[in-house]
Amino acid sequence: MNFSVIAGENSNDTFPEIDFKGSFLKEEVVFNNRKFLSKTSFRDFTFIRAPKFHNCKLNEDTVFPPGKNFKDTESEGAVRVYRTLKLAMGDLQAPREQGIFYALEQ
Repeated sequence: MNFSVIAGENSNDTFPEIDFKGSFLKEEVVFNNRKFLSKTSFRDFTFIRAPKFHNCKLNEDTVFPPGKNFKDTESEGAVRVYRTLKLAMGDLQAPREQGIFYALEQ
């Protein structure tokens, strides 16, 4: 499912508060170039494919599930996806989430 926007496009690139709790999608989830303005919860969400959050602004109240809920560590680009999320969590000073994405990146 593609939730991304093209950078520089004259469209709304923001998400208000959003909760994906307990969901899963079998397809790739793409949030490229989005701004998450408020609380965002992926708690208990299962990512079958590595989610893409390239060039995103995540809110400091963003919650990701534990590493076991990320099933894709082998597909092409998965390492870059998890590196992007690790760096984003570092910017937010979220060490638990940063550790999750560091482990997935390996």
